[in-house]
Amino acid sequence: MLLLGFAWATVIVYVVVSQLPATAVELPAQRSVGREIRVVAPQGWAFFTKSAREPREVLWRAVTGRWEPAMRAPHAEPRNALGLNRASRAEAVDLGLLTSAVPKERWSNCESGAVADCLAAYGTPVPVTNPAPEPLVCGEVGLSRQRPLPWAWSDAAARTGIPASVVRLEVAC
Repeated sequence: MLLLGFAWATVIVYVVVSQLPATAVELPAQRSVGREIRVVAPQGWAFFTKSAREPREVLWRAVTGRWEPAMRAPHAEPRNALGLNRASRAEAVDLGLLTSAVPKERWSNCESGAVADCLAAYGTPVPVTNPAPEPLVCGEVGLSRQRPLPWAWSDAAARTGIPASVVRLEVAC
């Protein structure tokens, strides 16, 4: 059992190391085995993950006159039973359906990055119907689409406004 575990651990280490950029650390026979590994596992970890640079879409709701984020995610929080409650995953499907129903010209630019203020100033909500069999998103909501703050700017997050696009929807269920 230990020998089998060691063999699989070795394979995993070689797959991971072959996908990393060049470093000063090199495993034995890495150059000769690296090409074959990239043929067998060409995507590396990208197959399992979403790009961290993609714009992030966030659901907003008006709470006592102020727009606040209303996402059920992240999935592994206690309110989602540490990932066992799948409603947060289904909400992402609802958002995808709603986003695709909004005409591009109805999205409004929010140059300041202050999404709550831009949603408050948005005109008439766009009427859409949620076609999901068991919809989670209904009523008046806001959607924002914003690129993530680059990691190099993380110290300036409080002072940095990343431009966004916003839209308000009146979702019929």
